[in-house]
Amino acid sequence: MRSMNRSLFISALTLPMLITACDPKGAEARANTVAEVSTVQLKANNCEHGVQEALAERNMGVVSEADKADAVLEINVKTNGRNLDEVPEFGGFGNKASYSATLYGVDDEVIFSTAGEEGSITFDEMCEDIGDEIAERIQDRKHA
Repeated sequence: MRSMNRSLFISALTLPMLITACDPKGAEARANTVAEVSTVQLKANNCEHGVQEALAERNMGVVSEADKADAVLEINVKTNGRNLDEVPEFGGFGNKASYSATLYGVDDEVIFSTAGEEGSITFDEMCEDIGDEIAERIQDRKHA
């Protein structure tokens, strides 16, 4: 009887870990469409702060707990070196990057995606521009 209770206990602990391991995004998104999204779990390899601020400006919340998010927003930013179009007069170097954003809803279905390029004088400004572009496109899709 004691080993049976122990087996049940171990099974009870293992099952949630297996379920989490099978979910590639690690979240339990609830939205079926972009219009249903008011909170996202943000996963970004870079520029997280710029994206988070831009979403907040458009009344979209960013939560760290997967179970409180309507969707998962994955951002991939790849820096491409200098932004030669906007090299400042004082000799700075500028920054340039390409980005992609994918919004995952229920069952990890893609409900929105976008990509683009941005360049700016500073890295932080470039990240703010990337955030604005992504948030604006999501907002436009919500109201379409």
